[in-house]
Amino acid sequence: MYCKKCGAALPDGAKFCGNCGNMLNAAPAPGQYAAANMPPQGYTQHQRVDQPTVSRITWPPVIGILMAVALVLYIAAQVLDIGNMRYFGVNLGGIVFQTAINVFVPLLAMILFFVPTRRVPVVTAIPRWIALLAAVLSLIMLANNGASSGIFRSQLTTFLLFTLLPTVLYTVGTAAKPRTVVIAIIFLVIALIGFFTNFFGFDWRRLSYGGMERRMGIYMIVSAVADLFAAAAYTIALFCSRRKYYPEKQ
Repeated sequence: MYCKKCGAALPDGAKFCGNCGNMLNAAPAPGQYAAANMPPQGYTQHQRVDQPTVSRITWPPVIGILMAVALVLYIAAQVLDIGNMRYFGVNLGGIVFQTAINVFVPLLAMILFFVPTRRVPVVTAIPRWIALLAAVLSLIMLANNGASSGIFRSQLTTFLLFTLLPTVLYTVGTAAKPRTVVIAIIFLVIALIGFFTNFFGFDWRRLSYGGMERRMGIYMIVSAVADLFAAAAYTIALFCSRRKYYPEKQ
């Protein structure tokens, strides 16, 4: 055998080198191998290299902020609409139901966009389906109250184009794989059509009147703006839900 330090020939079983004094076959220092084999700091046993970051699980803050603004506008519009419903003789149960829906739906949507639901984006469609069911109940009550066929057809058309169709598009856009940008564009176009239809079809002379007419006019404007903010939030969510959460394996 030879000394690993100076290379001198040594008899078998020697404990140290007689030439340079180097210790042979010395036991490793305590903790030598333990320190070498320690995992890197912050490593956990089940950690994945492709684990998603927080920013890829949560929604961009702008979506929640847009929905929060829409919520404030919906609440303001509902306060105005309570007076309108009382003027038209809507009973207390109807007022409570309509107020609860118009406040609860955007509130739930805002919460879902502020919590990490982006991994399963279709969850954010739940508020839209609640609003859709409420709209169906409103149509049923309108028919039972003896509304004219012209008013009922108008409300039904509005429901199909601006409630049912966008809800189905948003649900498909957040659930389908691969998610397509075309759905997001169609959703945005429908929202803009609804907004500009209300904007250009609005009788601005109502604002110069007093009482219920002015209150109804302000309610319609605030509701339309609230719908626009909510549509912007949902459109951004559609675009963001298309991103993958885990990088493709090489």
